Amino acid sequence: MSVLELGVVGAPVSPAVRLSYAAKRFTQNADLSRLVMEKCALPEIIAFGHTCRNLRPIALCVAQIRFESQTRRFFPARASELPTVLYRCKAVITGSAALRMLYEPKVITSAPRDLNIVVASGGGQKKLMEWLIDNDFRLDKDFLVEDSMSPCIKSFGTYMLGNRVVTLSESHYSDILDVIVNSPSTADMTFMTAGGIVTLYPDITLSHRTILTNIGKRVVQNEESMGCMSCPNVVVHETNDFLRHPCGQLCPAAWRHAGTDSALLCMDWDMRYSVQQFVKRSNADWRINSICHNPHCGNFSRVFDTSGEAFTVRPPPSLSYDVTMRKEQIKYHVPCFRKSYNGLLFATLCTEALIVPVPVSIGVTKVKTLFNLDVDCWVKQRGDHADNSHRLHLQRTLNALPGSVPLDSSYTLFIEDPRTFPPYNLLANAIAPPRLVETPFYGNILVIKHSHIGQGLFEIFDITDKDTIAVNAVIRSAGRFDIVPLVKKKT
Repeated sequence: MSVLELGVVGAPVSPAVRLSYAAKRFTQNADLSRLVMEKCALPEIIAFGHTCRNLRPIALCVAQIRFESQTRRFFPARASELPTVLYRCKAVITGSAALRMLYEPKVITSAPRDLNIVVASGGGQKKLMEWLIDNDFRLDKDFLVEDSMSPCIKSFGTYMLGNRVVTLSESHYSDILDVIVNSPSTADMTFMTAGGIVTLYPDITLSHRTILTNIGKRVVQNEESMGCMSCPNVVVHETNDFLRHPCGQLCPAAWRHAGTDSALLCMDWDMRYSVQQFVKRSNADWRINSICHNPHCGNFSRVFDTSGEAFTVRPPPSLSYDVTMRKEQIKYHVPCFRKSYNGLLFATLCTEALIVPVPVSIGVTKVKTLFNLDVDCWVKQRGDHADNSHRLHLQRTLNALPGSVPLDSSYTLFIEDPRTFPPYNLLANAIAPPRLVETPFYGNILVIKHSHIGQGLFEIFDITDKDTIAVNAVIRSAGRFDIVPLVKKKT
């Protein structure tokens, strides 16, 4: 390249000018831009599309072609229908096809073995099944769901046409992330629509590494292969001890809530089939492990608190003495909780409600939702050593009392999971006697005061003694109208 070509005579050409010229040539040459993008990972393609108007349609075209290349093998004659079918049925694609979409083409060179589709409960599972059968696929009953995945899957079907295999999984809840977070490794926690993709551990996944979850470790122990374990260019780790920097929000021992998580990677290239709806509406909580093995992690250590045992594996406090001890454990927790709010606890054997500190979960920098609170300190909502949970059905928010009497603030009741068989709550049932309500109260009840949801900025308030009357009315209201879904009375 000569100085005359740059329009500068008699002056040295700076690196910035050369770079500007090269960038201009790149953005104006569609063939060159497309050739470069085809070799890139999907986040880089989308980043190119956001740089200028010239590259936007090229990036969209490259992303669409890559998506079609993952699915056309399974539906050669009707591949163009799949984006709309997935959108109408509220379904996503996961597994090796999603990873091929995310990675550079050189990472996974083998042809896709199968196409894994996940649909939420009450979604379009029946419509998808009919569409597959209409494409000449047949249901193969010899293939069953993996035992490790069965707790989160309501129904499962394997459809075959020659050497083409499509699996259709229906989640137990109306949230597809309940299935995604039960994946065998962090890289497998990736899913896509025809216009967007989500990966829950982007830094690790895009570096061509993956960490096994407890489900994945059981698969390895059984000498089986599942998910991305068979990909030769993806390095599989049992723990995160290979990291040389702090984990931050991606710490495997930190509980994460999908709907408010800012550490996951969520990208759209075609807004007609946006993937963001599945994340924003999700109430899934998950973590990989109860221990972080990264020596550089500032959020977690090998010891969770002063006794070395996590709150989730202990029975909730029932006596006043137990409550006092739990307060001390929260105060001297390792690592320390950065912030807490005062809630009102109705312990099963206490004679009065007690004001207790409810800490913000480790790793949360900004409280955006009630799911950011570590309520398991006081109520058992997760099973022992649980790695994921669905807790929306274990809380009830009241904005008004019977008779449409509005409350100045909202009150949310957190109850214990009935599957853990919590004991009878003497205090709550004394306030709302079982003979007057449809459902007695079992297990501890924790009440949090906050601003009305959906009306301005969300904020949590400390409960004081002045709130006791209102909370008692809330407890009576909750039992009176069977708002708390606990164990039914025997008839």
